[in-house]
Amino acid sequence: MLRFAWLAFALFSLAFASAGPAAAADAEFIGTWQQVYSTGGQCSDCTVVIRSGNPGLQVAASNGWTADLKAETINGEAALIGKGTWPGSTSAGAKARGLAAAFKLHQKRLILVMQIVDPNGSRIRVNAVFERLATAPKSSI
Repeated sequence: MLRFAWLAFALFSLAFASAGPAAAADAEFIGTWQQVYSTGGQCSDCTVVIRSGNPGLQVAASNGWTADLKAETINGEAALIGKGTWPGSTSAGAKARGLAAAFKLHQKRLILVMQIVDPNGSRIRVNAVFERLATAPKSSI
């Protein structure tokens, strides 16, 4: 696990350059985001929800993976970095996998870089792009 933590740190350091202290802009990330592109395969109904947690933020994906996130400042921009799990499926025979995830905002889109570690030690890198889902207007009734 220590090897995975070091590798995740190296991956995100290279992907987003040097990280600094957390920025107060993490609230920009909170909400529901719709996937519009992924190297892991297209999914028109896949979403991620980023919400406040204790401590930090949490992300939950509609396809089952979750992660605890910490706000960071990377090259002067807000980012979220964390680790989590993708639970297995007894019906599909898939085992739970660990993951490391990093999010950054770019031109009103949420960019995800994720590394998934299979139980056999192989690693899969997924890049994805999300757009914010509009929230329904509140009723005045």
